[in-house]
Amino acid sequence: MGTFVVSLISTPTPYLIMTFIPGGDQSATMAAYGVIISLGYVATTVGSLLGGLIADAIGRKTVVFASFTILAVGCGLFYLAPNIYWLYISSFY
Repeated sequence: MGTFVVSLISTPTPYLIMTFIPGGDQSATMAAYGVIISLGYVATTVGSLLGGLIADAIGRKTVVFASFTILAVGCGLFYLAPNIYWLYISSFY
């Protein structure tokens, strides 16, 4: 699921970043894009490790439901992001 989210978010990200970075600085845009994609993969790794441990403790169905809820919140934050820092936060969700 993490790879799906990273691919889902990676498509509109360059266009969103261009609207948040004044002056359209190409190097700043690519650096911000790299940070957002990297945070997505870090979140996938952390979520997979913690999700597996928590699933063993409380059950898989509960963890899957919670992960879909977190995914929905993260996608909502990404959609409603007022600045680039919110894009960073929402890409970690």
